[in-house]
Amino acid sequence: MTEMTESNGHTPIYIELDATGLHCPQPVVMARKALAELQASQRLILLADDPHAEIDVEVFCHRTGNTLIRVDHDGAVLRFEIQPKGARS
Repeated sequence: MTEMTESNGHTPIYIELDATGLHCPQPVVMARKALAELQASQRLILLADDPHAEIDVEVFCHRTGNTLIRVDHDGAVLRFEIQPKGARS
């Protein structure tokens, strides 16, 4: 995981998790573990290139109460921004 910090350099806001090259269910399994470790003020950026990841991550977020903020497409790579359950937007 890679941490991206605020300008003050103290609190990581975004935690990036690279799951490219992995297939279902690995991106979701990795996201579940990472989200369990995040603070409410943080967000997970999940990178995946599995063609089924978009549906899998949407269903995972819906079932677990995490919020899928956005999905960006960069060629074959999907970039998910996920807010942990219990966090305020």
